[in-house]
Amino acid sequence: MDYGKKWRLISISDEQDAFTNMAVDEAIARAVSPTRRTGASPVPTNKYGAVPTMRIYTWEPSSVSIGYFQKISDVVNSIGLNGTDNNYNIVRRPTGGTAVMHDGGPSFSLTLKDDLRTPSTRINITEVYSMLGRCVVEALRRLDVPADIWNGPRGNSNYFSLCTSSLCPYDVVSNGRKMAGYAARRLRGTTLLQGYISLPDGLTTRELRDAMIAAVEGVTGVRLLNGTLTEEERTLAVKLRDKKYTRREWNYKR
Repeated sequence: MDYGKKWRLISISDEQDAFTNMAVDEAIARAVSPTRRTGASPVPTNKYGAVPTMRIYTWEPSSVSIGYFQKISDVVNSIGLNGTDNNYNIVRRPTGGTAVMHDGGPSFSLTLKDDLRTPSTRINITEVYSMLGRCVVEALRRLDVPADIWNGPRGNSNYFSLCTSSLCPYDVVSNGRKMAGYAARRLRGTTLLQGYISLPDGLTTRELRDAMIAAVEGVTGVRLLNGTLTEEERTLAVKLRDKKYTRREWNYKR
């Protein structure tokens, strides 16, 4: 797959709450959608090309993100939250997969644009998972943490368990511990991927973030250009946060 030569990188050191993080990820993907379902105009072409965009971020306070198709009561009970969100922000992701506890280590999203005129050139999600796995492995190895891509059978079929307790192809493992996982969603015109990296003992989130940035450039051959959200994306993110991700109707819809 040709990933292009330049990606926009949005990497900030300040933590954001769970609802803002999910709203920003979706806003980046939605803003370039030709359907304009959210009412936002397409992001204008700029020196970053709008997409592909990689975003690396952290969470404050500690949060739990659940997959789009999961039933929230089953998730909070299975991970010991007893059906409450007093200690964690709980948010439903726009992507699938299983629940992730975000209490250390960075998360990331990657927005890639599909060519709607040529269906055969649509983003191959499996191939991108493989690429992301190689990036995480390289990032961890740069920090002297041994890591490999999981190539064994799927482990733990309990859909209500945490993502870290199940293994899927292209996940990253280190010393028997799952270190990274991913989920994706196709929107009309774009593909949104979301992932996380568990923080190894003795390392800081900043160290892992910086290593991931270097690894992405090394593995893909792209150049990551520091950027910011466009005005369209910021406006849409605020709308999505207030009218979707903070709402019980969304988070408890299943």
